[in-house]
Amino acid sequence: MKIRQIARKYSWTLLVSILLMTTVVLGTSISSFGSDRTLSGRNSRIIELEKREMERVYRQDLRELLNGAGFSNSGINMTRIVQLHEQVDGSNDGTFITSYTVSIHHRRFSELSMDEINDLLGDIAGIDLPIVGSTVTYKFL
Repeated sequence: MKIRQIARKYSWTLLVSILLMTTVVLGTSISSFGSDRTLSGRNSRIIELEKREMERVYRQDLRELLNGAGFSNSGINMTRIVQLHEQVDGSNDGTFITSYTVSIHHRRFSELSMDEINDLLGDIAGIDLPIVGSTVTYKFL
């Protein structure tokens, strides 16, 4: 009779130990998964802040160029579009393409000839937007 009591006591202790270890292992793996997601979220926020700073510097350089060319007080609007890169067959490779549309407003643009607009566009295209893989389209309004 005592052997059965001892066996029950130890089997109960073993069961509790196994449940406790399982809980600890699951808790650790869930918390590390959450940490990875948090780090990933932090990294994407840092990248976003870096992009915004590069865009701000780009607009500032563009404004200085326009001011120097006699187009002070130009309105500059910069729109960013981020799309998932798609292959020819419709699949995607998980990368993103960033494209910008820069609209520049100035009352004197309507008075410029096409040669003058192309010269100004050439000067503007010389300003580097250091965001890798991005394309820029300009509109003069």
